[in-house]
Amino acid sequence: MSPTRRALLSATPLLAVAACAGQTAAQVSAQIVADLNNAIAALSNAVPAIAKADPSLLSVSVQTQIQTYAADARGVLTSVSTTMAATSAAPALSKAEADLNAILAALAAVPLIPPPYSMIIAAAAMVAPMVEGYIATLTGPSPATAPKAATAPTMLAARYGSGMTLSQAEQQLAAAAKGQM
Repeated sequence: MSPTRRALLSATPLLAVAACAGQTAAQVSAQIVADLNNAIAALSNAVPAIAKADPSLLSVSVQTQIQTYAADARGVLTSVSTTMAATSAAPALSKAEADLNAILAALAAVPLIPPPYSMIIAAAAMVAPMVEGYIATLTGPSPATAPKAATAPTMLAARYGSGMTLSQAEQQLAAAAKGQM
């Protein structure tokens, strides 16, 4: 019996909690912020490199759109401090997560992207549901947007099917965020 999309989406918050087992609330929040920052920076770094490797893959308008979302996400993430309560940080995290999903949606519309950039995209697609699940534990799931938001990460994960673990995805994004592709 294959799981339904609704069952998978309802389990997402549990995955976020399970991935952070044994950590304090502050450690979990810090990891979520780090994952968001790394995913945004890694994708932002990858876009010009993808365009340089194959100028036909990403139009200038898509590149601009992605960089706009990335700048917006970085801007809202700078408002999150380590001393904030998680519920106070939730609106900024939610906005940054929405920007990450918008970037992934833009990249999902692009034909097959070659490695190593596809691995960065796959890593971001793997981290996105965990971040979304964590935010849902703070704010409650948004039935109107949850299925729509999950579409791009799910599609990208299926397309690039890297088989990496969450820890490997986080390491990949951290390296790519530093420009190590």
